[in-house]
Amino acid sequence: MIHTIVTLHSGALDKTPNSQEYLDLAAEMKPDVVEVDVRCTSDGIVVLHHDPDVKDTAQSLVIAENSLRELKVLSQDLLTLSEAMIFCKKHKLFMNLDLKESNAADAVIRVIKEQDMARDILFSGCGKKEILHIRKNLPEARVLLNVEDDELNCDGSQYSDAVVRNVYNASEWGCCGLNINHQYCKNELVNYARTRSLPLMIWTVDDEEKLRHFISLGVYSITTNRIDLFHMIQQEFEEKIR
Repeated sequence: MIHTIVTLHSGALDKTPNSQEYLDLAAEMKPDVVEVDVRCTSDGIVVLHHDPDVKDTAQSLVIAENSLRELKVLSQDLLTLSEAMIFCKKHKLFMNLDLKESNAADAVIRVIKEQDMARDILFSGCGKKEILHIRKNLPEARVLLNVEDDELNCDGSQYSDAVVRNVYNASEWGCCGLNINHQYCKNELVNYARTRSLPLMIWTVDDEEKLRHFISLGVYSITTNRIDLFHMIQQEFEEKIR
């Protein structure tokens, strides 16, 4: 049986996504990988946030168009990537930086270098443009190729062609693996990626039956909000093969 690692989805176990309480949970649960979403403010500060804007009950501000100081008026608890990296370094947590906008790449790379974290992160959310840019400016970084849903939303020979194409592209562009929506993860993709020595990371699986299915398939990593359920199932599998 192949040991599947777990990536903690931002906001797991009903914690606020990209928040300090979420990072505290990660420090407690010790997942293999901790996912955070990254964007850049107008003054070049990388922050942890999924959506393009921050909101309160009265208004919203676009992150890319406002300074950190302006954004903090609406969201005092907004974390910077630097703060998150200091915390993760202290607790020996490996980070998955989900790049939410191409324009944030240079600022993210700068923070990684400042915090000396290149060995302790990987990038997701990246297509060819972002991958080649990151590989050029931070060659030691690990980068996943994000496969868009519409590329794998097909059957038969079309699916087979998409599998071969994306596995080849990931290898050609120096990626450390594929990152895909679990809904489009079939045995064919798992097996082909494995024969080409390419890790396959899938997101986001919270259903018990699906977790069992993908763990049994031996995908490299599962992103989940239910890390408690993941650990329970994985322990069951490991006990069966002892």
